[in-house]
Amino acid sequence: ELKMERDVLKTKEYELKMEKNMLKTERDVIKTERDGLLTENARLRRALRDLAQMISDVITRFFT
Repeated sequence: ELKMERDVLKTKEYELKMEKNMLKTERDVIKTERDGLLTENARLRRALRDLAQMISDVITRFFT
């Protein structure tokens, strides 16, 4: 009886460890995706700033 309960608890403990590892992996994937999005966001902001500068330069040349 006790051995059976212990086995059930060990199985449950193992399942919880597996679930914890899966959550850690999922968290790491989300962090990686977030880092990628932040990098892409910064790249797009630079591109927009460069484009705005080019438009500004064209307008300045056009009116001078």
